[in-house]
Amino acid sequence: MRTFTCAQCHVEYYCGSKDVLEFPWGSGLRMEDLEKHWDEKKFPDGSTFFDYKHGETGALVYKVQHPEFELWSQGVHARSGVSCADCHMAYQRIGAKKLSTHDVRSPLDNINNACQNCHHVPEQDLRDRDARIQTTTIELTERAAGDMTDMLDAILEAKAAGISEGKLAEVYALQRKAMWRVDFIASENSQGFHADQESARILGESIDCSRKAEAMAIRLRTSGKPDTSGLTKTPVIGVSTRKGQ
Repeated sequence: MRTFTCAQCHVEYYCGSKDVLEFPWGSGLRMEDLEKHWDEKKFPDGSTFFDYKHGETGALVYKVQHPEFELWSQGVHARSGVSCADCHMAYQRIGAKKLSTHDVRSPLDNINNACQNCHHVPEQDLRDRDARIQTTTIELTERAAGDMTDMLDAILEAKAAGISEGKLAEVYALQRKAMWRVDFIASENSQGFHADQESARILGESIDCSRKAEAMAIRLRTSGKPDTSGLTKTPVIGVSTRKGQ
């Protein structure tokens, strides 16, 4: 219950104008479980659920909020029965009483009380462990983001070549998966610390989905005469300036 107090807000959810507030926990708390929930959801009017329409490709995609609770639930601290408050509101002694501090902050600011009650190692070892996890996660996130932009470039080039929306449907599905995964980690505020192996797995899947979508878009563009049925004339899209970012 201590953790659910935090999980009222530090979670993935839908809170938009087309439906009521909803937590996607019906199938479980893993990233795939939340994705499955949104994949199966319909708006009250029967239309397909999505968070927003991508401004460049037009794909219907999801926007992750800040799934600290869900990612933490896949990590070693959750499996060990450690709650959010145990680390972020560490116990302190006030006279004869043992109380949770209400100075909510990073455990790194209070390692003695927040970490070393369980981890009986030098403080610098704990700082180094945290730095390795977060540095690795940031590097993987940046790689996944770079692969995502390559994917978007390939989709835009396919669209400019006249490939129809129908033929791009499978590419759009991969785009949604790739963006959902990188956003899941980028929007979560521990930079991988809450579940480092799970974070790396999710980012690896994002990279895989981006590359599959990119390859598929390239094959569609180069496979022969484009399908121009149902298309209106649009300006040819040039090479994306994102390449140099």
